[in-house]
Amino acid sequence: MKSKKGAETNNAGNIAVLVALIALFIIIYVLLLPPSARRELLGDESGVGVGNNSGSGNVYFSRYLGELSPSTQVNSVYHNIPAVNMFTTNDKDLTTLSGYLQVSSAFIGSKSQNIAFNLDSPEDVKKASLYLLVEEADGNLILKLNGQEIYNNQLRANIQETIELPLQYLQGQNNIQLFVSSPGWMFWKTNNYKIREIKLRKETKISNKLVERTISIPASEWGSIDKAILKYSVFCDREEDNILSIFVNDQLLYKDVPFCNIDADEIEVDKNNLVYGTNKIRFETMDGDYLIEQISLKTLLQKETRPEEVFSVSQDEYKDIRRGLKNVVAYIDFGNRGNRRLLNLDINGEIVEVDTNQDVYSLKISDYIKQGGNSIKIEPRNTFEIIEFNVELV
Repeated sequence: MKSKKGAETNNAGNIAVLVALIALFIIIYVLLLPPSARRELLGDESGVGVGNNSGSGNVYFSRYLGELSPSTQVNSVYHNIPAVNMFTTNDKDLTTLSGYLQVSSAFIGSKSQNIAFNLDSPEDVKKASLYLLVEEADGNLILKLNGQEIYNNQLRANIQETIELPLQYLQGQNNIQLFVSSPGWMFWKTNNYKIREIKLRKETKISNKLVERTISIPASEWGSIDKAILKYSVFCDREEDNILSIFVNDQLLYKDVPFCNIDADEIEVDKNNLVYGTNKIRFETMDGDYLIEQISLKTLLQKETRPEEVFSVSQDEYKDIRRGLKNVVAYIDFGNRGNRRLLNLDINGEIVEVDTNQDVYSLKISDYIKQGGNSIKIEPRNTFEIIEFNVELV
């Protein structure tokens, strides 16, 4: 017959064994649950933990990534360029040079007059004339332009006279001298001209024959360029036959009479003609009248430049991860302090959205890890800097 003390001891042992079995079954049950159900059961829906220091376990990799932005995710980048208006036209202008003047010549003396005027671009003047309103006229009126005689003639009173100015004598600063011919042997006579008004009428060619535009290409984009395409549309009179030239950084890209008012033209630009930083695109014509719109330079990148890291998890490490004995944690140390960072982490094809203001951000990624090779990519959704990006087994 067993004693009462022995019975109590056996009961306690049986209870301990039962508790141990229940705990073991719970652990196995939790480990066999899908990752999402396990996180919900354990109250860890996000899998995110934030700290100021990385773990002290096995470091799979540690990288400096620098500045990242959404533009690095695309295979092409568009640089839009403002429209270009190239034209040649004539502008007519009428300017009063003198309101009233008098010139005379006599045996005992003479009186002449000087009129000065300036031209901004004398080479662009196509036609120039003087309009004179004459009140009195005796003898010949003589005009010199910049020292060259251009007119010597007898006029009548109360008329308007037009005198052409030879274009070859025009300068930036001009001087017109007015004289009257001598009365000769009639020493008692005075030749006299009273001119009430003198006006200069000129017809000037105004042209916009050269237009330059600039675009900026970052070094990160330039380093990935495979080729570039310049696209533009030309609008003009279909009878226009003047040559249009296009240069990229002083390298001739196109020289021909363009087709007007049709679909956009495309010209391939060699990467060697582009530089990182400021690039100049120049349009030239001699006398053409062209409106160039919808101008853009599209750069085609060789590959996507999203940061991607590959690391390997051994069989023993994977067993510890599955049992919950160890965790794989991604740590991100941002450089631009206090800013909001938006990014996606692509872990073996599983996307985790991150929205944080933390300077150092950590994320437990054990549920996405597999045995052998693993891949993790950063897809930025705004611009930020990463000083250090590492993944550790802790």
